[in-house]
Amino acid sequence: MERIIEYQDVTFRYEGDDENHVLPLTINGITLNIEKGSFAAVLGRNGSGKSTLAKLTNAIHLPEDGRVLVEGLDTSEEKNVELIRRKVGMVFQNPDNQIVATIVEDDVAFGPENLGIEPDEIRRRVDDALKAVGMYEFRLAEPHKLSGGQKQRVAIAGILAMQTDCIVLDEPTAMLDPIGRREVLATVQRLNRERGITVLMITHFMEEAVQADRVIVLDHGKVFLDGCPRDVFTNTQAIERCGLTVPQATALTRALADSGISIRTDVLTEEECVEAVLKACGKE
Repeated sequence: MERIIEYQDVTFRYEGDDENHVLPLTINGITLNIEKGSFAAVLGRNGSGKSTLAKLTNAIHLPEDGRVLVEGLDTSEEKNVELIRRKVGMVFQNPDNQIVATIVEDDVAFGPENLGIEPDEIRRRVDDALKAVGMYEFRLAEPHKLSGGQKQRVAIAGILAMQTDCIVLDEPTAMLDPIGRREVLATVQRLNRERGITVLMITHFMEEAVQADRVIVLDHGKVFLDGCPRDVFTNTQAIERCGLTVPQATALTRALADSGISIRTDVLTEEECVEAVLKACGKE
């Protein structure tokens, strides 16, 4: 598949308080490719480097060594930064920090306006983006009156209106309730599957990661596991070494198997878990 983001032996460290205080590498020699149109989830304990990896994609951070390429454009070259940020849009944890206008449709229009897009085209893009995230009926609403999940969907609409090829989400559901998390995840999945938008999602929710095509697990700034969700989460010992847990459905079937029940243990979702339990009980 065609690559949209390439990390080539990338290292990065944050600056210490003074010249004599050198912090350890946050990203330590990562080589990784993200394919166009894919949906990849990045997991890792706190301090593993996952949010830093996200911010390296569109030149919020620049590598200490190595290169990050977006459709062949080097993020370290200043002349490329504006174009790279048109190709890769970022959505962060707190939706309130991303709202810049007092009306939803004005907020979504902010990015295209800064790009100098013609008003008629902005109108078309805003309407299309809001419909894509299921927020068109709220286009004249005041953002502060929306739920957390709705605000995050407006933030995603703002990225869509700029017609980016890739959306990078840095723990976008961390501050949301379960309903808001479901709203945002469903929106992201639909954009990926129906529009072919590349998604790189940083998350600490295992149940979100299983919805991706690919799961990348970071530990101490390195790629520790990389594969499809079923392959990654069946490697229980490796997951636990990284300070993570498997999805609840997986943990339940494994607990049942450990107690002597003959049951499939590679389930990932609630639906698969129910099916496995019914089969084990002879009620399938």
